[in-house]
Amino acid sequence: MKIKIGADELILWLRKNGVAVNIGNKELGAKIRELICDKLGGKKLAKEDCYWITDNEDEIIGEYKLSQRAMQYELAVDKVSTVYKEISTW
Repeated sequence: MKIKIGADELILWLRKNGVAVNIGNKELGAKIRELICDKLGGKKLAKEDCYWITDNEDEIIGEYKLSQRAMQYELAVDKVSTVYKEISTW
């Protein structure tokens, strides 16, 4: 079974949990792609707009905040916990 997961979801988790706060979104995106595609056998799908509910996008969207656009991936469901274990150390 496969799941669609976006880099935006993972970046939100990182930011929300105080992990990788000094790493920009471009670098995080590259690390996420390497983890999902190269290490875990996932598949890159397409870059899509991110939808965040806010009255002021400037407060939450930026290189060290949340993404405006993010790559989406397809990954085996049983690999999702590995993704979160790995990114929690960034």
